[in-house]
Amino acid sequence: MSSNQQPLSKEDLKQRLHQWANRRQEGEDRQGALRKMLECVDNELTTLDLSEFNLKFLPEEIGQFTWLEKLVLGGNRLQTIPGSIGDLTELQDLFLDSNQLTTIPEPIGNLAKLQFFSLTANQLTTIPGSIGNLTKLQDLLLDNNQLQTIPDSLFSHAYQINLEQNRILAQEVQRLNQLARQSGVRLNISIFEPQQVAQSTSNQNQVILAILERCQNEEEKAEFNNFFNSPEVSNGDFKRFFV
Repeated sequence: MSSNQQPLSKEDLKQRLHQWANRRQEGEDRQGALRKMLECVDNELTTLDLSEFNLKFLPEEIGQFTWLEKLVLGGNRLQTIPGSIGDLTELQDLFLDSNQLTTIPEPIGNLAKLQFFSLTANQLTTIPGSIGNLTKLQDLLLDNNQLQTIPDSLFSHAYQINLEQNRILAQEVQRLNQLARQSGVRLNISIFEPQQVAQSTSNQNQVILAILERCQNEEEKAEFNNFFNSPEVSNGDFKRFFV
């Protein structure tokens, strides 16, 4: 294995996973995730779906699942990814969308068979240049993040990169488009315009104030506060407060 981890027996791996599950943080469904992982270990399933378990952290032992070809981790609250993920050298599809990631570990560049990599809807400010080593990659989804640019090394071969809805200014968009033309990369990218963001924030604040004015009492205001912190807000679903 490429990391400092030594291969574990199935029984030792399952014991470590139980220990991880017992250290859960508030809101996490580690027991549900544990059941999926144990089933995967016992049967050496090539797909592991740990989406929507509200996980903040993965066990370092995720790197022991070296037989995996597809790993689905979307819809959690992951803030970091263990470097041991670089040991999953059979992986072809990796879903990390809709988390809270700000960066990705360099060993991700060891996933030589990776073809599809989704990082949509995170909080990425940087990504490692080692992704440029993934010469079998066909789709890299980086849309809806906080990126201001990406490393030139990612323009390594002809594949598709989605960079829409980031914070990339016009001059950098022009430079990246030029790199894409030279390398054969199919690049989807949009220009970040701070003035539009400010206007959008202003409009949202006006909507919020209008809703609060319609609240009849403190109970309704409390209901709105709970709602405002829910996922519905990301879809702009304020309608039921205007009935």
